[in-house]
Amino acid sequence: MDKKTLTFITVFTAVIAVALALYVLSGVLTKPSVPKVTPSTKNKPLIIPSKTPSFTFSPKEPENARILLTPAPSNALQQTQSQPAKPAQLKKVDITATKFSPDNVEVTTGDVITWTNTDTRAQKIIGKSWRSGTIQPGKAFSQEFDVAGTYQYYSEVDPGMVGTITVK
Repeated sequence: MDKKTLTFITVFTAVIAVALALYVLSGVLTKPSVPKVTPSTKNKPLIIPSKTPSFTFSPKEPENARILLTPAPSNALQQTQSQPAKPAQLKKVDITATKFSPDNVEVTTGDVITWTNTDTRAQKIIGKSWRSGTIQPGKAFSQEFDVAGTYQYYSEVDPGMVGTITVK
């Protein structure tokens, strides 16, 4: 056999092998059925085992041109039991005429702090990466803290009023 014919046979075999693999996979790659979420499974992770086989193609030599279809092992995906996410806690801080009460607040990531203006004048609270806008007397402002760290804030109306938030 000449080199041109051998090359044609190699390419033809590779094309047929890929077409065969796609045909085999087309029956597997249909729309997967999704398990129904019920109250008992609502907070559990949903893991759908893959039915898609993995394949390798090695066209190094015509006699070695092959596709190996290997289904994923049934225990490849282990369902894990996770704890439900802790609900965000709400911490309250009063804005008085002279201070924040309490002036040091400790929260965990995802918690929300609400400042309520008990002063007779409007207030504005400023943190490093956030601002409250104007908080009228008797009104409140809330801010969620998602990143651990220590944050200082102050009153724009009275810069001597400062507070610290520690997020763990």
